[in-house]
This record gives sequence, structure tokens and C-alpha cells, in this order.
Amino acid sequence: MLSGKKEPALLLNANGKRLKTAFERMQKLRSASGIKKPIGPHTLRHSIATHLLQSGMKLEQIQRFLGHSSLESTQIYTHIVHEQL
Repeated sequence: MLSGKKEPALLLNANGKRLKTAFERMQKLRSASGIKKPIGPHTLRHSIATHLLQSGMKLEQIQRFLGHSSLESTQIYTHIVHEQL
């Protein structure tokens, strides 16, 4: 953002304006949905990795998707799936 132009926003608020943080938006959605557990962007990242693995994506593909340098890091994200198998 060196040129002074704003990057396109990933998330927008209810008024269509740039959301300050993904965490803020997730907390509003959590509250509106009645979810009691604490959540955040990292929780979403874990959920996505777990769903990808459960849907048949190979661990190595998930590793690349998440940008992990080691397969061990990716396995931490998907430990729930391995415990269920």
C-alpha cells in the first residue's frame, strides 16, 4: 500500500465499509449465531484444514494451501480428524 491506494477489502461491515479486523467480524457473527465457544481467524483456519482433510484432500495439498513449511505443522491443524479415524 505504498502508493496510498487501499487494497481491496476482504471483509465488509453491514454498511459495506472496510472491516477493521477479521476478528471483529467473526465475533459479531459468533454472537449473532449463538455460538458460546471463543473463536477467531485461527479457529477458522483449523476448521478449513479439517474439512479439507475430511473431504479427501491429501495432507500435502493442505500443507501447501496453508503455507506450512513442514508437514508436522499441518498435522497439528488436522489432529481432530486423525483422532476420529
